[in-house]
Amino acid sequence: RRQRAKAPGAVEHRALRAADLPPLRRIVDATAAHFGLGTKDLQRTMRGRGRTNTPRAIAMALAREPAGYPLAAIAQALGGGDISTVSATVRRLKARAGKEPAVANALEALKHRLFDR
Repeated sequence: RRQRAKAPGAVEHRALRAADLPPLRRIVDATAAHFGLGTKDLQRTMRGRGRTNTPRAIAMALAREPAGYPLAAIAQALGGGDISTVSATVRRLKARAGKEPAVANALEALKHRLFDR
């Protein structure tokens, strides 16, 4: 099997096996602890222009991207809602992480805490 050339500066991520994945509850708990919040705070939705629950969005992104949990499971674990809410939140968070170093740093710190062994 041929190896694809990696882009310069690309970070190598190993494939996660099911046994390596933290439970969804652990992702939520670790995210809440990182921000000094309770898990109930991550289940709270904030509506309206300019209002976001960044820790909640980070928990959704971690559960979806590295962990690969289904959208429905993520929505249920973080206060219900629709699966489109989860996918839109993850998409918006990726854009924010590219512009806001604090968001990117929190996301990376939690990735290392939860997925690096």
